[in-house]
Amino acid sequence: MYYKLSNDADEIEAYDIAAYLIKYGRCSERTILYRPFLWTESRKLDFFRDGNDFMKSNGASKPDVKGEKKPRTHNDYIISNTMHFTAKNDGPDGWMSRFPEIVVNYMKNPPMSFGAERPQYQPFSVLDLLKFLRNLIAHREQIYLDLDDTDAEDLATEESLIQYIRKMFPPLLTRVFNELERSHIARWKLAKYFEPN
Repeated sequence: MYYKLSNDADEIEAYDIAAYLIKYGRCSERTILYRPFLWTESRKLDFFRDGNDFMKSNGASKPDVKGEKKPRTHNDYIISNTMHFTAKNDGPDGWMSRFPEIVVNYMKNPPMSFGAERPQYQPFSVLDLLKFLRNLIAHREQIYLDLDDTDAEDLATEESLIQYIRKMFPPLLTRVFNELERSHIARWKLAKYFEPN
């Protein structure tokens, strides 16, 4: 479903339901409950985490150093189709520029408790943005306590974190949901997020 971009994530998620009605001509109460507009903050965070894990384990490829690879799997189409929903005018730091520098630096050099490997993030890769969000969500409490900085206040609670993510990237949740919804594999492996057939 395609729509005019808005700076308001709530408006985009509500429009998603309206677009669904227009496309299919009907919409049951159950269907509405499965759209992101009515999800809890916790469910939205879980979806970003689980959606990233699904794409990572199902063959989505990142752009190579010379430019974006042509889509090779369904997940590559998801990433490619979602790419233009991140700002192209963020400068050399891409989507990273939307986060406080202290948070980005911490995420690039996390403590050993995060895992043996230091994550690498490409500033214009949507897949890496989702990976960044997944790690931010998974380690929110530890990051907030370690940084103890006013620039990390948006990590204080799950609610403040998801609101910050939706403010920085208003269409991202709905767009990734709609792209994954088209995949039979995603609907099966992420069944709790999609209406049963």
